[in-house]
Amino acid sequence: MSRQVALLRAVNVGTARPVPMAALRDLAEELGATGVATHLRSGNLVYDTPDPPARMATRLARALGERFGFEVPVVVRTAAEMRRIVAGNPLPAQAAEDPRRLQVVFLSARPPAGTLSGLGSEDVGDDAIRVAGREVYVWSPGGITGSPGLAALGRRRLPVVATARNWRTVERLVAMLGD
Repeated sequence: MSRQVALLRAVNVGTARPVPMAALRDLAEELGATGVATHLRSGNLVYDTPDPPARMATRLARALGERFGFEVPVVVRTAAEMRRIVAGNPLPAQAAEDPRRLQVVFLSARPPAGTLSGLGSEDVGDDAIRVAGREVYVWSPGGITGSPGLAALGRRRLPVVATARNWRTVERLVAMLGD
């Protein structure tokens, strides 16, 4: 069994694309997951499964589409990967200053070579961007609305699924994973 986190992209944004968390937990259990828990309404799911992360992402995305009638991209990380993401945070001072303004953008896969090159050196005002494997850390001291750093990442038109969580949520998910 592997402890994992599934991050659903763009659900429960206002009234659009509703996925009730109780229904998400039930769906994960129907797929054989155990120890299922959710965090917030934004599609954060913690569970145990024998499935590898890529298979679970595919199974969850397919089941969500069938159940709710719209596509829900899913990014999955193992407990070990989530712990490495926290331990390897390249912007720790910013996270300590205001964890809500540090976003971790989780990518479903490494984008093709060159897709993210130079991103960290783009002029993004007071924002800061660091790329680390399949994660992009974006510090937005002015808030995420209108963030030049997030806008720069968005202009890259990534050929992979991307979904962001603020640092506070990332730390909470790691805590939910346990030891």
